[in-house]
Amino acid sequence: MRGGAKIFSSFIHEKFCDELLLFQSNFFIGNNGETILKSKDLSLLRNKFELKKTIGLNNNILSIFENLN
Repeated sequence: MRGGAKIFSSFIHEKFCDELLLFQSNFFIGNNGETILKSKDLSLLRNKFELKKTIGLNNNILSIFENLN
């Protein structure tokens, strides 16, 4: 699945994720950008995913998380 905050949050809510690949770019959208998670969604991630690997790609970061359930 590839998408923004709304799609990401809905997949987390429905528990459709076995693995998360979070790509963080050094490019900023600006003041109108959406956060990747709403505060209510953070509780869904706590103790459910474990960071397995972080990879630096030029000035970007790829973080790989695995579902613990």
